[in-house]
Amino acid sequence: MSAGSDRLTRIVRSLPLAFAILIVLAVYAFFAGDGKFDFRRLGTWQESNYASLARGFFRGQLNLDRWVNPQLIALPYPYDPKAREGIHYEWDVSYLNGKYYLYSSPLPAILGYMPLEILRRGYPPDSFVALFFCAWAFLASVAFARRALKPPTNIPFPLWVLFMGLGNVIPSVLVTVHMYEVAIVCGMAMTTMWALVLLRYNESPSPGRAAWLALWLALSIAARPNLGVLLLVTAFAVKRTRKTILAFLAPLAIVAMAMLWYNAARFGDPFEFGIRYQLTGVDMIGRKVCSLCTFPELARFGNSIQHYLYWPLHMHSAFPFVDAMPARVDPATSWPTPNHMTEQIIGIAPIAPLMMIGTLIAILLR
Repeated sequence: MSAGSDRLTRIVRSLPLAFAILIVLAVYAFFAGDGKFDFRRLGTWQESNYASLARGFFRGQLNLDRWVNPQLIALPYPYDPKAREGIHYEWDVSYLNGKYYLYSSPLPAILGYMPLEILRRGYPPDSFVALFFCAWAFLASVAFARRALKPPTNIPFPLWVLFMGLGNVIPSVLVTVHMYEVAIVCGMAMTTMWALVLLRYNESPSPGRAAWLALWLALSIAARPNLGVLLLVTAFAVKRTRKTILAFLAPLAIVAMAMLWYNAARFGDPFEFGIRYQLTGVDMIGRKVCSLCTFPELARFGNSIQHYLYWPLHMHSAFPFVDAMPARVDPATSWPTPNHMTEQIIGIAPIAPLMMIGTLIAILLR
């Protein structure tokens, strides 16, 4: 058989996989584009908190490039919600010394908004950046599965791709995107890269791959600090040799120092991400963000687990066809919110039951 025939055969065999990937990406784009594939550039960077942060970075500052109301600056204690009544201010951002900051990670601005602004000569909408990170995470997941499922299983790999791409909450998340969703999907992209590199490291350990693994681990934690739990997983995989440990620790130390400097430069405290300076419906100064010291707090924790694991979907006939339902929280242990509204949540079990079954089997086999 000629080389041309071999190439044609490989192309034909790869068509189902390529088609499955395109279907998933098209579905993501459909939902992110409000059912219209519409991703027009922002009229001004002030329409997006992350675009405002990117604009600030371009101008050599760490705060958002936003106008701050002089009435807010004049307040002796701006963190009291009642004191801010009747005054225009940016909702749910951090405020200190007359400047707005984000308490979310700066990574989306660095990896998404700034490069896209350079390429497109304008800031993209949050939905497009979220689509970018979701597509990144999906393609990394496909690469992971392709290596992990060798030799092939009885299920055709394109079906695995469709399940991975659509058997999750990504389409629902992409319908309404704000800075919160952008930060989350950025962490998802970093985590899938960490998983892919971890798999490749297990196949062929080396100091170079250990450093590459540590970089994506560090970026995952920088995107979502709660992903620090991945340190425990990675610690079991990395070989305990002097070269490997040094190679692994170097990227972690560099990214950690950068994040600590970033916090210290903004708030004067390397361990302050801006939570205590939030302009929200509650005065956050002195609030405990995470505590399990009393029985009501333990009950709240159990209620949260129940929501994240089992909270059902709401299905209807209009776009986007599936909605998350508001959470039901105990007002005695939860902070008050405007109009008593709660965030929407989708449980893992309703959206991806095989994920829970597979995780349980993996734990038992381990």
